[in-house]
Amino acid sequence: RTPEQGAETGVYAATVEPPLEPNGAYLVDRAVKQPSAAARDAASSDALWTRSEAWVELDPSERWPNPRA
Repeated sequence: RTPEQGAETGVYAATVEPPLEPNGAYLVDRAVKQPSAAARDAASSDALWTRSEAWVELDPSERWPNPRA
């Protein structure tokens, strides 16, 4: 894909009227798609969230609440 083709879905999502539902949807080629089962796995998501905080050496005072907590 060209850079323009790669940016097309993001530009579409940012400018389409009315805005897409659901907010924060996963899009492929301008279409709302269901993420893979692995991407929707809550335990994996929580583990990645925790590891990411450690990787960036996030101070506890800087933490955002875990959305599933």
